[in-house]
Amino acid sequence: MRIYTNDKYIKRRAKIGQYVSWAGLAVLGLGLFITIRTSPGVFLRFSNDPPALAREVSRNRNAIGFMGFDELALAEDPVRLLAIDGVTPTDETIDSGQYPLVDSGVAVAVLINPQNTWISEEGVSMAVLAQLFSTENNRWVDVDPGWPAQAMVRLSLPEEGNAAFDAFITVVMEPVYGASAEEVLVGTVNPNYSRMVLASFACLGIGFIAAQIGSYNQRRFNRPPRPDERLAKELKGFDDRYSLFSWMLPAAYVFLGPTGVYTFALREQGGVVTNERDKWKHKGSKLGFLLAFSNEGIGSPTVDAQSDAAKMEKYIAQHLPDAAVEVQPLALFINPQVKLELKSPTIPAVKPDQLKTLLRQRTKDSRLDPATLQQLQTLFETPAR
Repeated sequence: MRIYTNDKYIKRRAKIGQYVSWAGLAVLGLGLFITIRTSPGVFLRFSNDPPALAREVSRNRNAIGFMGFDELALAEDPVRLLAIDGVTPTDETIDSGQYPLVDSGVAVAVLINPQNTWISEEGVSMAVLAQLFSTENNRWVDVDPGWPAQAMVRLSLPEEGNAAFDAFITVVMEPVYGASAEEVLVGTVNPNYSRMVLASFACLGIGFIAAQIGSYNQRRFNRPPRPDERLAKELKGFDDRYSLFSWMLPAAYVFLGPTGVYTFALREQGGVVTNERDKWKHKGSKLGFLLAFSNEGIGSPTVDAQSDAAKMEKYIAQHLPDAAVEVQPLALFINPQVKLELKSPTIPAVKPDQLKTLLRQRTKDSRLDPATLQQLQTLFETPAR
């Protein structure tokens, strides 16, 4: 058997596959970077009740929260009460007026995690406390250069009807932030968030499509053994009257011999492939979903093979109008692990070990006379791609 391969075309497609794959991965990386770095803003988180608030603070070393001093009796998880201006809230310090975070008889207690080692026992001043709860600052280090560069988690009970929340705004936030005190406490919104989300989705979508296109080209034109090399191996044994043309003609794989012209629709799926006339279904392994985005779907081998056959008939009619040639479509499942369950397929469908048997069965009927065969051989030897 003579083998004709369009090496220039294959190398060009392989190079395109590499470039597109790299570009796709780069754009995907950009999309992930935008996703990670973009946030809708910095917000105060609300807990349902005092026990839930204390629980969150006790579990997160970077958490800080506040609630009414009287509500502490409901909190069971271990927390540390933060001293304000050197005074820790107790019944005695509150009654004596020493504790500064009191408004209209409502005392507010600030809670931090017991493992917080960067805030000393002396606590913080009222001004620093306002900075801690200002959502203009996201990390501890934004408030004090000597503190960690970790993000703060700020917690409170819901503001509706919460006297401690109102007292915190009045005593802590308003002296520093004035009329914008509540807005600064509750949250600041990133004005570019929606644009960044759109940019992220665009990058992820474009990157995914580019990676798929690159992977498609890589599988067919770069990774050995290529499908055309595997096909040539399966057809080994035919004499020189037969020729295989890969990526030379309008159809990817064309087989020429005395019995006629054939086009192959190649599929690489393993597992179970079922067919009923021109309808195809593929059932892979249980772990196949892990490769769902990198493998090509089965599509319709019938349609692809018939389409390639029609292209070849048109090509032959354009160049050899006097040659009446019927191109025969075949579906070839190149993976030896595939299991075919066929029910009246519209075109022949075979596994690799069945291909030569099928073609040799057709040698009994010589479909091409020697003159036409030679004309086709000469025509097919010149790359059309």
